[in-house]
Amino acid sequence: MIESINVSTLKEKLSQNSKELVLIDVRTQWEWDEEHIEGATHIPLDQISEKKETLESFEVVYIYCQSGGRSQIAAEELKILGIRQPVNVLGGISAWQLAGYPTS
Repeated sequence: MIESINVSTLKEKLSQNSKELVLIDVRTQWEWDEEHIEGATHIPLDQISEKKETLESFEVVYIYCQSGGRSQIAAEELKILGIRQPVNVLGGISAWQLAGYPTS
């Protein structure tokens, strides 16, 4: 089972400025270039398994996409690959924007 959080919980976690928090955007390059959540790292969904090694040291990996579908797939893939706690951000950047949170 993959854990999920809503965007308000993510916003709260980001505001704590934890150096331990890793946020992954799995959207395409052009989606990332248009806008993204500040502090996120871009790893497109089709490259997620190749980047597993860069994520292994984190206890929790938060993942978002446009609406939550691709991030759920990425979280499931990372779980299979041995990432301890991948967390899907429900609603993705669409929910983030709807909540009025800033993007870069």
